Amino acid sequence: MIKQLLLISFILLSSNVFGQQKQEKTRLGEFLDQETSHPNDYRGLEIGFNVTTVLSRFVGNGPGIDAQDFPFLLRFHRDRFAFRVGLGANFKSDSFFDATTFTNRNTEEKVGVLKVGLERKVDLRYKLSFYYGLDVFGGLIQESVSTSNFSSSDLTKDITRFGGGPFMGISYSINDRVRLHTETNITGFFETATTSEINGGVTISSVTTDSVRAELETPISLYINLKF
Repeated sequence: MIKQLLLISFILLSSNVFGQQKQEKTRLGEFLDQETSHPNDYRGLEIGFNVTTVLSRFVGNGPGIDAQDFPFLLRFHRDRFAFRVGLGANFKSDSFFDATTFTNRNTEEKVGVLKVGLERKVDLRYKLSFYYGLDVFGGLIQESVSTSNFSSSDLTKDITRFGGGPFMGISYSINDRVRLHTETNITGFFETATTSEINGGVTISSVTTDSVRAELETPISLYINLKF
């Protein structure tokens, strides 16, 4: 009798567990069967915002976003293709007075970057899309350190950078107008840096160096995109 009761209880428990699993699988299947909400014939403007810094600050980690991470990304869609423009700029200035030597020290950094590119989208269903393309970009960076007491001294560094490379990424459509995306880039660029030292208005030295570099950028930036 006890064995029969245990057998019946095991059957009822098993049917309940398998019933829940079937229901969960059905819900998951309904979610995965959703078509992408990014229409293939969409034509219009889409603005992307790099929200990586917001998320980092939310968990108490990370400084402000760098201009070279392109805080804004504009896309002009035409069916499966899009022309894109990335923008970034920042300005930093700090001052310090040394009361011991009566010296003022000022530091500045100015950065401006621009990239343009063309991308193509491939639907993966389930609200997911894969895209790939090619970017070209240019950037100007200026750094300076100035000190003054009885005389003035300036140390400046001007960097010009241009290059390009392929990219690929994946996006998830939340609805018809909002989607998330992240991407990886392989970038090669040429850089010219000029370092100058100026004392009392007279250039003491000026050195220019050229370099060629390549970088693989992992998909660590998250963008939220709004269609208009």
